[in-house]
Amino acid sequence: MSGVMLDRQENENYFVQSTGSRNRHYVILALIAIAALSAASYPFLSKICAQCSNASEHLIPGADKVGLLFYLAVLASVVRFNINKYVQAGIFLAAGVHVVLIAKLVTLHLLCVPCIVCAVAVALASLIAMNRESRFVVACASVGALAVVSSTFVYNKIKVGEENKRIKAAIHFNDLDLSAAKSIPIYIYKDSDCHSCKEFMDLYVPRLVSKYGEKIAIHVEDAPSLIPTPTIVVGGDNPQLIVHRPEWFVLTDVIDQRSSLTKPKVAETRANGF
Repeated sequence: MSGVMLDRQENENYFVQSTGSRNRHYVILALIAIAALSAASYPFLSKICAQCSNASEHLIPGADKVGLLFYLAVLASVVRFNINKYVQAGIFLAAGVHVVLIAKLVTLHLLCVPCIVCAVAVALASLIAMNRESRFVVACASVGALAVVSSTFVYNKIKVGEENKRIKAAIHFNDLDLSAAKSIPIYIYKDSDCHSCKEFMDLYVPRLVSKYGEKIAIHVEDAPSLIPTPTIVVGGDNPQLIVHRPEWFVLTDVIDQRSSLTKPKVAETRANGF
């Protein structure tokens, strides 16, 4: 009698574990599918969303396509091999990379919806996939993520420096009248087909005129070919190049620094976002 009861208890435990394992399997599949869809939607959203477009400047070219292929590979692995240590390593690696990317977007005040959705989905998948045996895998994945992020950071620093030099040459930066004797000159280089340029002209320029009046002198120019738009140059004692549409408070802070001796001067920076 006791043997029958033990067998029944074992069967019930097995059923619970089996059901829990299947549920875990399906939830991870759904979350990775969401991450893949987010990566697939990025190229389309970046054409209509200024936030996503500006975020793309901080990604390695083709990162969205690499991400999509990676998540499809993880999906296929989950279907074929279930949640093994290699699948876990892939999920943890993606989660680590996204943590750093989201932190970067936060510092730039960018709200890239597909990036955030993808990061949340991968983070949840990694939490569900984790178990006691995963610690070593997590450590290896974290090292890999750190290597990827470090190389991306170095790549972006080099890329930004080279691009700023190219932009300055294209707009003849050294030939601009950037003296702020009477008012702070602000040069805006725009393109007629640029969505961000239109929003900048419609939303920012009227507010700048209202806030600063005769303290600034706005010059609107057609952007030379092959430079990002809008590109903005704020004159004064320490002229500053701003590539892509900045946050309002970033732009006003740059202008305030040029009109006040109480604030420290800032060397050339690159501001992105809305």
